[in-house]
Amino acid sequence: MFSLSCNPGAGAGEAHGTLTATDCGLEDAPFALAPDFFTAEAVRDELHMRLQEGSDLQIRSDGLTLVVTDAARVRSTQLETPLLVGEGEGVDVRMSLYLNSRCHKDRHETPVIMSASEGSIVFHDIYAPLVDDRALRIAADFDNVQFSDPYDPEARHAVLSGSFEVIYNRGRPSQRFP
Repeated sequence: MFSLSCNPGAGAGEAHGTLTATDCGLEDAPFALAPDFFTAEAVRDELHMRLQEGSDLQIRSDGLTLVVTDAARVRSTQLETPLLVGEGEGVDVRMSLYLNSRCHKDRHETPVIMSASEGSIVFHDIYAPLVDDRALRIAADFDNVQFSDPYDPEARHAVLSGSFEVIYNRGRPSQRFP
């Protein structure tokens, strides 16, 4: 297995749209996510990313996760090309939205986590160590990505657009405690 991890990268990003999470009192509410903590990890051909508000544990924060299923192919032939976001066959990127700060739940309640079901993302650059381990920039725009909770899609759903640009830092993995 080939794996690299990174320190939290320097970057910028934003996501905006509408959000419904009725158990949190949100009904088609305007939503904005301003991530300032970024991680990425290359695992074989996949690139796993997290764009999060704050550097606290994921279970206490709001953010997005992305899994690019074949970063080498995207880097080699699909930069500047709209890629499908969702689940299943033919999907290049999986995304999830988690709201563990805005909609904090205790251990007896279901956390607010939504999976992307459709939308698109365009990568302008991507870290793919199997192609070029010197290209460390990851940048993309995503548009009208639809998220929902598969167990309660009527009560929990969102539509988000946004962008991010991250510099992949190779080195010792992030450490939360000195």
